[in-house]
Amino acid sequence: MQTSEANSRIGVDTQISMLATHALQIALTALWYHWGIRPDMIVGHSMGELAAAYAAGAINLEQAVQLAHARLQCVGRVQGPQSLTLAGDTEAVQAIATTVEQNGTFCRMLNVDVPFHGLPLRERDAEFTRISPEVRVAVPSIPYVSTVTGRGLDVPLDKSYWLRNFEESVYFRDAISCIIDAGCTHFVELGPHPVLN
Repeated sequence: MQTSEANSRIGVDTQISMLATHALQIALTALWYHWGIRPDMIVGHSMGELAAAYAAGAINLEQAVQLAHARLQCVGRVQGPQSLTLAGDTEAVQAIATTVEQNGTFCRMLNVDVPFHGLPLRERDAEFTRISPEVRVAVPSIPYVSTVTGRGLDVPLDKSYWLRNFEESVYFRDAISCIIDAGCTHFVELGPHPVLN
């Protein structure tokens, strides 16, 4: 993390960047809890849902780390009303990006090893199921909102849930709407830099 940007693998090696972000989210959560700061509700975005489930008390630290490792071994989501990530064939996505840019809308290609939340991950279902841990889910001590469903947690956080988290669209906007509807008015993003605002 102290390597110069020119020599860093954080931005080009998905496994390193995702595991570093996961570790940072868990560490920041522990620090805030140590200071006595606890949220009224919790939501996580994509892989951040693992740290969120841990922060809510739904899974333990060992399970969060093992699930993150399994996900990265296997290595288009909807972000919000004005943000969208597409995953798929590089030429098709590039053609869409060109059209979007010509229309004056900001876009950029993400430098990732694997298109998370895209159809290419379906072929890794069996591998993820084989290497991911059995998940012993606890009742969350803090209300937890799922970005797999976009609602309050109403499904078990078992292997099939984390497989859906890995492959399917991220319903972050719906999850945030759920939290707003519950009366929350202030949000804190835990990560290396703000990306979801």
